[in-house]
Amino acid sequence: MRSLSRWFTLQPMTTIVWFRQDLRLADNPALAAAALAGGPVIPVYILAPDEEGAWAPGGASRWWLHYSLARLAEVATEKNHAAETGRVITNE
Repeated sequence: MRSLSRWFTLQPMTTIVWFRQDLRLADNPALAAAALAGGPVIPVYILAPDEEGAWAPGGASRWWLHYSLARLAEVATEKNHAAETGRVITNE
């Protein structure tokens, strides 16, 4: 039986890490597992203000979210050696 390795090479898989409420970087188990997998990691955060209802964040929370996401984009760029990260995609 011929080896398929001459036609196919295994590449590290890209892992998507969905950040919801927890934007910790230093001790985030999902992020650590994705990093150990060896491939690129794409962090995803979905801002859905229409779904927050009575629990809409105030000014301090929005400030914290802004800087937390900026740091997340910074780390993703460093770790993935990516030229561009931190894109915001909206669906209005």
